[in-house]
Amino acid sequence: APGPSAGKVGPFVGNVEQVIDLKGGKFSNTVILGGLKISLEGFYNILNENDWEVIFDDITLSIFGKKLITKEFPKSKDGQALEEGRDEVLNVYVDASGEKEEVKATGNAGTWGMYYVDEDLRLQWDYAIGRTTKESNLFVLQRDS
Repeated sequence: APGPSAGKVGPFVGNVEQVIDLKGGKFSNTVILGGLKISLEGFYNILNENDWEVIFDDITLSIFGKKLITKEFPKSKDGQALEEGRDEVLNVYVDASGEKEEVKATGNAGTWGMYYVDEDLRLQWDYAIGRTTKESNLFVLQRDS
């Protein structure tokens, strides 16, 4: 995958760590490159044994442990601000013409499709709302003991 999700920061590649809070429904994806740390925080909703809906809440840039900036991701439906909450962001609704439409997030929501090779190795396909698995990024994740 291109960009920070795969640890890329410009021409450099850092170490990537994903921490999932199974009880709290939250996750953190972090890239560490020397003294630079980029953390992406969010929450998830388990759809079935292989698929999760995810919403990214914010991204934080730190240097040598000091937070420089945190940017929250806006959530919207047709340009209108939504209240906080995963259900409002990812629900499907039927419009006046009877057509189903997804509530869109502004680049901060999607699906993680997962396949467990064994208890330590996971394949994860990430794709944004409105996209398919053909347009996904593939990650190979190994559990850190």
